[in-house]
Amino acid sequence: MDGAFVGFHKKLSHFCNQCNCDSHYPSHPLNQCFGMQIREYKYLKVNYESLADWKVTTDYLQCNPMFHGAPQYDCAIIQLTEVDVTFVCLICIFSCQIPDICSINLAYVQPFTARMGATHQIDHEL
Repeated sequence: MDGAFVGFHKKLSHFCNQCNCDSHYPSHPLNQCFGMQIREYKYLKVNYESLADWKVTTDYLQCNPMFHGAPQYDCAIIQLTEVDVTFVCLICIFSCQIPDICSINLAYVQPFTARMGATHQIDHEL
């Protein structure tokens, strides 16, 4: 997964500027994550309301290059908008401390982008 981190700092700076992490200092956009401290985590505890029984359920998502001798990168369903969801694979879970501005918790993910839809091929043998 090392290829996923090419240009990571630039992407992170762009994301932080887009999500207004620096809204207290809008005239000072973040430049290449200068002074930013990143702390990596190996698992994420998620509490969510189950659609099956409407009860709050807890799940633990792993994101570990060496979990009991083997890599373990769990997948998840994330909500992009109010109506759109997508499947992703966790690449890295981390917190980002921007000095004197804010602290945010993030997950760097690889989306499964293949769309499932109606087939457009006609079966000529029927």
